[in-house]
Amino acid sequence: MKTTDLGHGTYMLQGQGGNITVAVGKDGIIMVDGESAPLHDKIKAAVAAVSPQPIRYLVNTHFHGDRSGGNEPFAKDGVTVDCDRGRIGQLLSNLLANALTYGAPEMPVRVEASTAGGSFELAVINAGDPISPAALERLFHPFSRGDLQPNRQGLGLGLYIASEIARAHGGTLDVVSSAAETRFGFRMAPVARAAERELATPDPSAPT
Repeated sequence: MKTTDLGHGTYMLQGQGGNITVAVGKDGIIMVDGESAPLHDKIKAAVAAVSPQPIRYLVNTHFHGDRSGGNEPFAKDGVTVDCDRGRIGQLLSNLLANALTYGAPEMPVRVEASTAGGSFELAVINAGDPISPAALERLFHPFSRGDLQPNRQGLGLGLYIASEIARAHGGTLDVVSSAAETRFGFRMAPVARAAERELATPDPSAPT
């Protein structure tokens, strides 16, 4: 990686995907963008070459893979990752809309959230007909729900967008469906306590 000293304790790292800003303070480093996960070790080495201070905070300018792909490995290092609360709210909203559309209308939809073990976990559960194996294979592809159940309203983008939000945050979104229930589960790498509190209270005005 190429390192450019911008002065006043600020550096620019140029890698394969984009530029990274490193601001060195007395108590640690704030880094803007973390590129992709495979570059994690190279980025850490480049940062260590300019300062022995630890990376305290990682902030994403936007959630593309070349900006936020490194969130998960840096979070595992103990770095606080500043996440997009509005997008996590949108993920929840999309999962709820899906459960209300395709779940049994006479049964409640449940939402579970926790930060057990330092990770943020969110689940949306509904009753109703199980999702077929064929549908499960395409569930997070764009427009797939409309193709599989054309009599239902919507473009079939909600689950695709939710999966992209999960991926951009270094998390996972999966589904388990049986005759008993259908459960969509989102799991995100460890985050700081303050960020966890934000994630646990999604913005109700977030677009769906």
